[in-house]
Amino acid sequence: MKRIALLIASAALTLCACERMEETVNNETNETDVPVPAVYHVNIPVSIGPETKGVSFDPDGDKISTFFEEGDKVYVYNKTQDALARHWDDVEGTYLATPIVLTSAMIQNEGRSCTLEGDLSFFKWNYDEQKWEVVTPADEDEYCLYYQLNGADYYFSFGYSNYYPRFYYSGQDGSETCASQYDFAEVTDIKLVLSETTLTVPDNVRFTNLQSMFRQKLIFKNSASETVTPTIKSFSIDTEKGTLIDYYNPTIDISSTSPERYETYSIEIDNPVISSDGNIYLALAFYYPDDDSKNDKLILTATDTEGNVYCCTKNVPAGGFQNGKYYYGNCTMEWDHQNGKPTVTRSDGGNPNELNPLLYDWGLQYDFTGNPMRITISGDSQDYRFYFNDNPGFVTLTGSGDPVSASWAGHNAFIGSNSDLTVILDCNYFIDNSADFHAAIDCGGELKLMTTGGTQTLTVITNDDGSNAYGIYGDSNYDAWIYDFSNISNLAVDGFTVSCPGAVDNLDGTYTWVYTVSPTTP
Repeated sequence: MKRIALLIASAALTLCACERMEETVNNETNETDVPVPAVYHVNIPVSIGPETKGVSFDPDGDKISTFFEEGDKVYVYNKTQDALARHWDDVEGTYLATPIVLTSAMIQNEGRSCTLEGDLSFFKWNYDEQKWEVVTPADEDEYCLYYQLNGADYYFSFGYSNYYPRFYYSGQDGSETCASQYDFAEVTDIKLVLSETTLTVPDNVRFTNLQSMFRQKLIFKNSASETVTPTIKSFSIDTEKGTLIDYYNPTIDISSTSPERYETYSIEIDNPVISSDGNIYLALAFYYPDDDSKNDKLILTATDTEGNVYCCTKNVPAGGFQNGKYYYGNCTMEWDHQNGKPTVTRSDGGNPNELNPLLYDWGLQYDFTGNPMRITISGDSQDYRFYFNDNPGFVTLTGSGDPVSASWAGHNAFIGSNSDLTVILDCNYFIDNSADFHAAIDCGGELKLMTTGGTQTLTVITNDDGSNAYGIYGDSNYDAWIYDFSNISNLAVDGFTVSCPGAVDNLDGTYTWVYTVSPTTP
C-alpha cells in the first residue's frame, strides 16, 4: 500500500565505514458494568503538508511521494480527558480502539487531502478502580489524531487493560513495501468544536511525520576487502548514543518516567529483505534530548549464514536526522569478525533441525523447545547463546583443550525463562562473559551441576556493574551474589557436591568464579 502525498526533497548522505519480555495483564471487564456511551459524529478535514505521513518510493530512487489511500486508519484521542475512541469487543471481552477507516468517498485532491468521518464513543481506563469509564467530550477539548497506529490495543504490564496505544518501529523487514507501512504520523493538540453530537474543526489540519525514511545500498566487503554477496540472516540498526526509537507511546506525557513516552533501543531484523541491487529500506525515528545528535553515529551491523559479521557507521547530520526527510546513499559493510561456531548435537536422539541458531546483533542464539531438551556442546564458541524456553534442559559440555574448552558470550551463555537447567561437565569448562555483567548461566527455574564421572571445574568470568556480579544463577534454588555462598550446595545434583571459594576480583572490573563439581563417591 502506498502512503504520504507531496514530493519530499531528498538528502544524500556521505557514508563512512568504520532483545524484553512484557508481562501480559488482561483485566476482564463486563460490558454491562459500563454505562451506555453517547455516540459522536466526527467530521475533520485533513491535508498533507511538507512534513506528513506515509511513504511511496519513486522508481528513480531519489524522491518519495505521499498520499491518503482507501483503508488507511486514523485513531482519535481526547487528550484533555485522556480517552481514546473505543468499542466493546465480545471476542476479546474488552474495549478495543475504534479507528476511522478511510473510504474512497472521504479522499479528495488525488489523495492529498481527505475528510475524516465516523461515529465514535470515548472511554478511559480508571486504573485506581480498575474499570472502564465512559467519557463525555466537552466543547474545546484538545484532541490528537494518530495515523496508522499499530499496536493500538496492547496490554500494559502495570495493570492497565488496553490503555496505552503504542507504535513499534521494530517489526520492519527491510523491504520497500514494509517501510512504506511504517508511516506513523500525528496531529497533536487540536481543539474540536462540539455541536450537539458532532465534533468538527473550523480549518484543515495537517499530519506530521515522526520518522525519517532511509534507502541504503549495502556493499559487503570480506576480510580481503573483496566485494561479496553474502546471504544476510541478521541485520541490526543502532546509534552510538542510543538515540534510536524502538517504540513510541503517543498518549504518554513527555515528562512521564513510567511508562516512558519513548524507548530507545536497537532495531533487529531477522532474515532481512535486501533487493537484488543491494538496497534496504527503513523508517527510523530518533530522540535527541540535550543535543544528543552532536557527534552521534548510526551503526549498521549484519551477520551472514556463515557467522561473518559486517559493520558500517555513518555520521548523524548536525541537528540530527529530520522527521519527514528521505536519506539515501551507499553503505560499505566492512568485515569485522566471524562468530566461532561450536559443535552442537542432540544427545537425546531428537531432530537435529531444531538446533538451527537464530542470528541477533550480538551473535547467534539457539532456542530450544523440546520437553526436555538434551544437547551436547563441543568445542569453542564465540557470540553464541543457548536459550531454554519454558521446558527443562540438559546440557553436556565437552571438548578438547588444555586445560579447558572455551565459550564466550556477550550476554548470558545459557538462559532459561522459567525452566530448570542441568549442566553436565565432561571436561573442565571455561565461560568468558566479561563483556557483559549478566551471569554466564541465568536460569529462571532450578540450576543443577553434575559431571560425567570424576571431578570437573566450571570457570566463569563476568563483568561487575556494582551489584550484579555473580557467576551463575538459579532463581529457584541458588541466589548467588558476590559474597553469598550459603546455598551453594543447592547447585549439586543428588550424588554430587559443588564448591566455590568466592569471586576473585581481577582488578579490571571483572570477577572469576571457579565451581568445582565432584561425585560424592569415587
